[in-house]
Amino acid sequence: GKKYVPVVGADNNAFVQQIVSLHSQGFVGGAVTNPSTVGGAGMRIALDLLAGKSVPKVQKLTPQVWDYANNLTSLKSVAFTDRGPTFTVQWQVPGFTTYTKSQFHSLCKG
Repeated sequence: GKKYVPVVGADNNAFVQQIVSLHSQGFVGGAVTNPSTVGGAGMRIALDLLAGKSVPKVQKLTPQVWDYANNLTSLKSVAFTDRGPTFTVQWQVPGFTTYTKSQFHSLCKG
C-alpha cells in the first residue's frame, strides 16, 4: 500500500513493461540501455581492423535513458512479449550494429 518511488533499472523486458503498465498507478521509472548486443559493436570494430581500416583506440558508447514521459512509443515498441523478464530489449548499438529487431529476436533464444 505504499506509494512508488522513482527508480532506474535495466533495459529488460519486465522493467520496460512495468514503466508502461504501472504508470497510471504512479510508477515512474527510467530504463538505462546496456545492450547485450555490445558484443556486436566489438565484432564490428574487429572486422574493420581485419579489413585494414583504422579505428579509434577508444570507443565511447552513450547509453540512452527511456522513460514514460519522453519515450513511450519506444518503450511500447521494444518489448518482446514471448521472452523472459530479463531478456534485453535494446537490440542495437547505434553506429555499430545494423540488424533488425526480428533478426535479433530470431538469433537470440534467451
